Amino acid sequence: MASSHERRKADREVVRILSKLGIHKNDFPSEQMPAKDSEKFKWRWNYTLTITLTIVSLMFLVFPPQEPITLFGYLVVMFALGIYPLLHVMSLLFGPRWIGYVSEIVLWGAVIAYIGYKRFPPPIECCII
Repeated sequence: MASSHERRKADREVVRILSKLGIHKNDFPSEQMPAKDSEKFKWRWNYTLTITLTIVSLMFLVFPPQEPITLFGYLVVMFALGIYPLLHVMSLLFGPRWIGYVSEIVLWGAVIAYIGYKRFPPPIECCII
């Protein structure tokens, strides 16, 4: 099996020979050209989890929880789905620093706790005279 260096060298040689013959890369439709590894689709978990978090958040608004256990389940799922995408945002803004990661997790937990506090069903008042 050829190494990646040998394959690139062979690819450059083929392009050099074809260009001497007057055949250029742009002469071929794009679907006939093999895709390079960098051009292939790469799965991005941060995008997937962000979309899933958005869907769960919309479900939280459309179908509000009626019982505390349902609310707790919503909040746990929202917290878990938000960690990984927010770590990417934090590393883009401030670089990969552990203090940024820890503060982001604490801040995200505070946001989820605030949402839970605001949406928690009020206690049922009893009619005691």
